[in-house]
Amino acid sequence: MFADGTSALVSRGTLDLAYRDGVHGAPSPLVPGEVYDVVVELDACAYTWSPGQTLRVSVAGTDWPNTVAPPAPVTLTVHDGVLDLPVLEGDWPTPAFTPGAERSSESAEGVGWELRDDVLRRTTSAVTRQVSDYATPHDGHARETYLGEVSVHRETFAQHAHADTTFDLTWPGVAVQVRSTMDVEVGAEGYDVTIETVATRDGEQVSRRSWTERIPR
Repeated sequence: MFADGTSALVSRGTLDLAYRDGVHGAPSPLVPGEVYDVVVELDACAYTWSPGQTLRVSVAGTDWPNTVAPPAPVTLTVHDGVLDLPVLEGDWPTPAFTPGAERSSESAEGVGWELRDDVLRRTTSAVTRQVSDYATPHDGHARETYLGEVSVHRETFAQHAHADTTFDLTWPGVAVQVRSTMDVEVGAEGYDVTIETVATRDGEQVSRRSWTERIPR
C-alpha cells in the first residue's frame, strides 16, 4: 500500500488444498475441524519498497474467475501465517529508465471483457472477446478471434467454461481456417473436458479431431 491509501497487486499465489502435498498424485480431501500446515508459493516479482509503503497479505477461499471455485460453499479459518520474502543482497546499479509515453499504445478496439449476472438463473459469467487482423507475407492476411466464457452457479457452485478460437489465413486464391472449441463442465466430483478442432480450405473441411476426458477433482 502507498502512503495515500491506494494499493497495487505485486504478486499472487494459488493452491488447491486437496493437492497441498503436490499436484502429481491423488487428491487428499480436507477433514473439517482439522488444522493443516500449507505452503502457498507466490509468483516471482522484484520490487524496491519506498518509505511510507506497507505490505498487505490478503487470503481468500477462491479467486474466481482466475481459478476454479471450490466444489461447494466453504469456510476456511486461518490460525496463523508467516510471509517469507527473499531479499536480493549486494550493491546493484540503479536502472535508468527513459520517460514513458503520455498515453498507452494499447487499444481497446476488438477487445471485450465483461461480467454478466443472471438474476433468475443465479449464475455469474465472465466473458472475453479479442479480434486482431494483420498482414502476412506473400500478400496474405490473418485474422485471430478468441471468445471465452466462464460461469458459476452461485448456489450449487457448478461451473462451466467455454473457449472458441478461430485462426483465418488468406492469400490470393486460397483461404485456410482452423477453429478449436473447448468446453469444461466442473462439478463436485471432477472435470469433463471436450475439445474439437476443425480445419477447412476454401470452405471445405480437410480435418476434424475431437478429444474427451474426465479428470477427477
